[in-house]
Amino acid sequence: MAHFLLIYDRAAGRLLLQKEFATDAEALEARFTAETEYGVQENVEILAISAASEAELKKSHGRYFLTSEELGKRLVGAEQ
Repeated sequence: MAHFLLIYDRAAGRLLLQKEFATDAEALEARFTAETEYGVQENVEILAISAASEAELKKSHGRYFLTSEELGKRLVGAEQ
């Protein structure tokens, strides 16, 4: 199992940081540190997520890894 910290800027539609950790405790600690550093910013999401692999993370949480244009295309395709 892999453990990740993701920091995503909703307004810009891009991932600011992706970092992998050996344990979920390390990822969670990094999340709390990032929350302190970023403070309350409405457009910033800070997540600690575990997944079988980075590839699985990108499947399950793809919106964090796609550009706004790619995400829009995916959503339009899902509606058809």
